[in-house]
This record gives sequence, structure tokens and C-alpha cells, in this order.
Amino acid sequence: FSGNRLKVYKHGLERFIDEARSMARFSSHRNIIKVSGYFEENNTAYIVMEHLEGITLNEFLKTNRMDYQGSIEIIGHVCGALKDIHRAGIIHRDVSPDNIFICDNRIITLIDFGAARFSSEKEQQPVIILKPGFAPPEQYERVNVQGPRTDIYALGATLYYMLTGVKPTESTNRIISDTVPAPHELNSSVPVAVSNSVMRAMAIDKNLRFASVYDFEKAIIEEKPVPPIGILKRRRQLRQIASLASAFLIVILSSVMLFANWNTQGVQETLAPATITIAFPHDEEKIAAFENIISAFRENFSNINIEIITFPARGYENAITGGNLPTLFESTGFGNLESTADLSAVAERLSRREFRFYDHLTSVTELNQLPLGFNVPVIYENSTFGEYLQTPRKDLFLSEQAGVYISDTSDFFEIQAALPGRYSISHVDIERPHFTDFFSINANASPAERAAAERFLRYLFGSNAQDILHIRNRSGSLPVNSDMLDEFTNVHEEFLIYFRLIGG
Repeated sequence: FSGNRLKVYKHGLERFIDEARSMARFSSHRNIIKVSGYFEENNTAYIVMEHLEGITLNEFLKTNRMDYQGSIEIIGHVCGALKDIHRAGIIHRDVSPDNIFICDNRIITLIDFGAARFSSEKEQQPVIILKPGFAPPEQYERVNVQGPRTDIYALGATLYYMLTGVKPTESTNRIISDTVPAPHELNSSVPVAVSNSVMRAMAIDKNLRFASVYDFEKAIIEEKPVPPIGILKRRRQLRQIASLASAFLIVILSSVMLFANWNTQGVQETLAPATITIAFPHDEEKIAAFENIISAFRENFSNINIEIITFPARGYENAITGGNLPTLFESTGFGNLESTADLSAVAERLSRREFRFYDHLTSVTELNQLPLGFNVPVIYENSTFGEYLQTPRKDLFLSEQAGVYISDTSDFFEIQAALPGRYSISHVDIERPHFTDFFSINANASPAERAAAERFLRYLFGSNAQDILHIRNRSGSLPVNSDMLDEFTNVHEEFLIYFRLIGG
């Protein structure tokens, strides 16, 4: 290939490798196709995945009629897969009977991640990939916003087909005239509540669909009462009318706006204006993460200016302690912590949601440092390695010259990327987590600077900051924030046992 053809080929090659990476992240999930490897060779690329014995749902439905209970059971398994995919910020974009595999051992497996992408990803030249009858209208547009509700439409359309034996009318045709009958009108065995849930999942207006796969799953399994789609539309119209009326009143009653502005200023006035510095070892990804966190923090505290200072990792401690201390700085591994502030008051204000392991905190550190993350010891094993050869060296394990590597969770993402589908994790008994990413505050900072630094440090324990630092940025540490730790372990279930062991 040459010229534009080469660009198209390379774009396709990148998408193919992206598919492998997307699948490899979920190699431990029961209902997602497992990838055991992927590589580039011969100017192209290959994905090695598990061999499945069975039949696609589409092939099954060509010669069989699925009963109601069987339909709900299969969709329940697909919901389990999609919930974890969505938690990781990925949308499948091609859920359909073609991509649901019924294995001979009765395991239901979601396959074909060729169309998958991160829900926040914006392609420069978006490719329209879809299955007619199972794709919502937003997938036909080159400029659109797709997210979990895109998969929810496809999930609802698949269940519709299973319950009725009729493929749903193409979504683009439904925009003009939506005459699709509800499932219970075609199959009397379908409860009305489930029928309404399917039609809500298949709503042309994505804002009328369920907000999450969890909500859809709960509605169909528990047969939760769901109003017919027509009533949902009317309610939305009434809300829009009410919103317009409210907006009109707000314009007339300018005092409301003045009060809101005064109230916002009141929040900001809880901190005096200040400029503070935050320092840590130089890392481009970490700089980008903290820039995002600072931007979000200043939405409520616009009178606080935060400047980032970095130093090379080698000699970082000497650079920090050898000059004027920054206001807030990473102090992991520092031997001498003179001139640092007591952070007991900050720690006491942390909730159990912000710091899951608070009971372990004072037993491992003086409170002139607070940790933003933690790690726990693990034993990694290459499941395809023939000999039990143990090594303390990560490079030998990654190059598959050894079968067992004793380390901790800080190596998890690197090993997952290097050995997709070929690693397993066993657990080491521990009494408490090994805290990481310690930060301290300069005791000689002015009262305004110290107050701002303490408030920002508390913000770093919140869900948004912990998500950016440890999940999206993959810092190598696990989040101490309870909600974000739950998000992490829901995707990476191999870690769940740890948090039972240590009482998390």
C-alpha cells in the first residue's frame, strides 16, 4: 500500500491492536472472550484468543425459539460483561446476537471488540461500525456522542429479538415513524414490566434510555414496574416545559441569580486568596493528572492558585530538602521530615469513604505525612510456563524466562500489558496495606498558604482526584478512596480477596 491506502491500512491495524488491548484487560472475566496474546509480524498483526466450542446466539435463533426465562438468563450474563466494560470507560458498540456466543459448557461469552472504544475518545475520522436493527441512531452519525446508553440500546434490541423472534425496525426509520410493537404485544408470555423495560432501553431519544446497564438489568430481572415509553416521553416533555418556565422565572427574578452568585462567593471565601506550590518527582503523566485535578479544584476555589514544581526522580529528596520547601510536596521515603506540618486535623476530617484504611494509618506513619495510595504484596505466575522457576527480577518474568515473580500490585498493569491472558495472581497474607504516595505540608508556610494546602490535600482523597491519579493515570498504586477502590476491584476481581483479608 502507498499514499492514502497506507494511511487507511495503518488506521485499521491500530484499531485491530486496540481490540486486542481492550479484550486483554478483561481476561479474568467469565463472560468476556479471553485473549492469550497479540503481536505484530509480517507487516500485520495477530490476536491469539481462546477457542470457543458452541454457537452464536444469532445462529441459534435461526432454528430455535428462545423461551422467556432463557432469554432473561442470557441477557443477564451479557449485562455482567457490559457492567465491567463500562466501569473501565469502554463501550462495546457492537452488541448483537452475532457477538453473543453460547458455549457448549453453557457459558455465555461476549465477543468481537473490534468496534470498542473509550467512551471519552473522539476519533479524528470516526468509522461507522454497526449491526442494522441493533444500533441506535447516534451510531449512524459521524459527529456524535456515544456512551453506555449506546450499548443499552443494542442490548434492548437483542432481548427484543430473543423474546419476539422479530428483528427490530432500523432505528433511523423509527425517527420518522416509530410503530415498533412492544414485546408483550407479540409474545403474551413476556411480563408488561419487562416489555416496557425493553422499549425504554430501545428509546430513540437516548435520554429516555436507562442510565446504566445495572438499572436495565435490575428492571428485567426483578421485573420492576416501568412506565410505557409514551408516558416517559410525555414526562420528559413536561420537564422540558417546566425547565423553560423556570428559566423564564430566573430571568425575571434576577435576585435569584444574585443570591446564587453570592452563595458561590461564600464558598470561595472560606479560603483566603493564596498561591501555593506542589512538588513531586518529574513524570509527564503525573503532571497532566495534577493539572486536571487542580483545574477541577479551582472550580470551587478560584482564588487559590496552585503551581506545579517537579525535579528529576534521582536526587529528588535532596532537591526538596536542600532549598526552600514547597507548600505541599511528595515525601515518600524521606528520612528526615523536619519543618513539616502536623496533619492530624486533616486526617481527622477524612471520611471512611475518602480513606478506607484509616484504622491502619496511625500505626504506620507519623501524621506529618498522608498517603494517597497503597499497594499489597502479590505473587505473579505465568500460567503457560512449564517450569516452576522463581525470580526476584521483573525483566526475567516479563520476558518469560521465569514462571513466578514475587512483587506487589505496583507491577500489575505492566504485567497485564506484557502477558495478557497468561498471568495469574495469588495472594500473600498481610496485616495491613503498604501505603504509598505520601505528601507533606511545609510548616513554615503562611496561614493562608497552609489552609489552602490542607484543603487541596483533602481534595486529593476525593473520588475525582483518586480516579484521575490511580485509575485513569495508572499511577501504580491502588486508590485509598473507598468508591474508587470498589471501581477498581469490580473490574479487576483478582484483588477482591485482599480487601476481605485486611478488613477493607
